Amino acid sequence: MRPIGPRCVALVTCDGIVIDPSTGKPSLVGVFHHLSASRFPVIIAGRSIWIELAGGSSPAALRLRFTGPSAQGRASSCLAERPLRVAFSDPGPIEAVHVPFPTVLVPVAGEYTVELIADGVAIMSRPVSVIQAPRKLPPWHES
Repeated sequence: MRPIGPRCVALVTCDGIVIDPSTGKPSLVGVFHHLSASRFPVIIAGRSIWIELAGGSSPAALRLRFTGPSAQGRASSCLAERPLRVAFSDPGPIEAVHVPFPTVLVPVAGEYTVELIADGVAIMSRPVSVIQAPRKLPPWHES
């Protein structure tokens, strides 16, 4: 019998994740769909990704990929990729995974995508717009 592949039920990009020590509940801080930068290229670092998976029946080898336009404006290219391994205890419960967002050099403003890959197939994707800020932003706002 072929193992059942996981289903992604959540993929959330955020500034950070705090786990309550008394309850174990996560709090996602600074959920974002876009980032601003006053200049390019810009390095994105220190962010987090919250992933929830269901329906897996064995340890799953996954990949998290960040894609977007190249500096030359060509079609989408992979700018960062990292392997993930998730052990499912049972096909029923949801497995939650906190992944540090990969440090990535974003060459130009544009539409980027965070993808979760299982067995070579994207099982979830999340758009992230990186925009040119209209003015100089405070240092704590810039990526």
